[in-house]
Amino acid sequence: MLRLAVGHSADIDLERALDETVAQAREDLGGDEPGAALLFVSSGLDHEAVRRRVRGAFPGVPLVGCTSAGEASSSLGFQDDSILLLLFVSPDVRFSAAIGRAPSSDPERAIVEALEQIQAQASDEPPRLCFLLSDAVLSNPDHVLEGLRQAYGESLPVVGGAAASYPPGGETWVLFDDESLSDAFVLLALHGPLELATAAETSWCPIGKPGTITAVEGDEVLRIDDVSALAFYRNALGADASQFLGTPLAILDADGSFKIRAALIYDAARESVAVIGGLAVGDRVQLAFATVDDVRDGATALIERGLAQFPGQDGPAFVFFCSCAARKMFLALDVESEIEQLRLRLGRQVPIVGFYGYGEIGSESLRDPAKFHNQAIVLAAVR
Repeated sequence: MLRLAVGHSADIDLERALDETVAQAREDLGGDEPGAALLFVSSGLDHEAVRRRVRGAFPGVPLVGCTSAGEASSSLGFQDDSILLLLFVSPDVRFSAAIGRAPSSDPERAIVEALEQIQAQASDEPPRLCFLLSDAVLSNPDHVLEGLRQAYGESLPVVGGAAASYPPGGETWVLFDDESLSDAFVLLALHGPLELATAAETSWCPIGKPGTITAVEGDEVLRIDDVSALAFYRNALGADASQFLGTPLAILDADGSFKIRAALIYDAARESVAVIGGLAVGDRVQLAFATVDDVRDGATALIERGLAQFPGQDGPAFVFFCSCAARKMFLALDVESEIEQLRLRLGRQVPIVGFYGYGEIGSESLRDPAKFHNQAIVLAAVR
């Protein structure tokens, strides 16, 4: 059996928020000992002070986390500027935590070192579920996912997302035990008997003429179909480059599926578009569009698909989700609707927890490999 103890506070005073978060988590533990912790801290707060306090309150408990662009729980709903602490409790499930350092300069080394840490803690027992939190501004989480697939197979469920700041443009941080790092990824692996389901929802639909990426530089798309990236956009949207932000690119897979890359910055001089997560020469892409209703209803579609796959008659012990900071901006004052739709479907007895990041990691089902998405919402329902 696996359960979740939750502490969540949005108190304007940081010390009171920390006291409240820790007290709630301890009360929820009910005297049990946690096996591992996930921590999400609004980018507007002192993440170092929060991490130190949580480590002091639960010494020796493996901790991974990141800064976020919003936090949500079934107890407090959606919040800006809050602290969300998740403590895992189970007599049967074992936990291992790992960090990959400086993946931007040597991703293969960082992945190998992280996998060695997991194997050392788990006696070579493969994970049943992995939480992955990454700095996607400096490195590509797809490299980590590929390393996990090579080590544990295509079917390993992986869920999580990318560290974020809000408003966009600030520093993002990954948290690991007694450290905060800006170029890293962290893993929390769960080993043992688990029942789970995963789902992912983009809400965005490819539309218009597809093109092929013909030149890239890092995460900067220079040319599509041998014309500048901005020219590709202009051919579909007109001359005003300001319209491009918020219109993502869909990467078209050979099997008919796709994943979204948010176009965050355009360079008028280079006529290029920068994305989070990267694209490669040869990728087939289309512009993607969605209405506010499409995005708002995405949480309902997500939970219905996820619960339809959940094994047995009993529901999950908890549901974890990650949504995109771009969805938050797109929904604006209606962002609360995402957690509310999850609560409406699951009721108030099932803990629902999540955060808003610069990209989301998850899979459409347990049969599908996990992918790094933009402008999506992903979940894992776990028992």
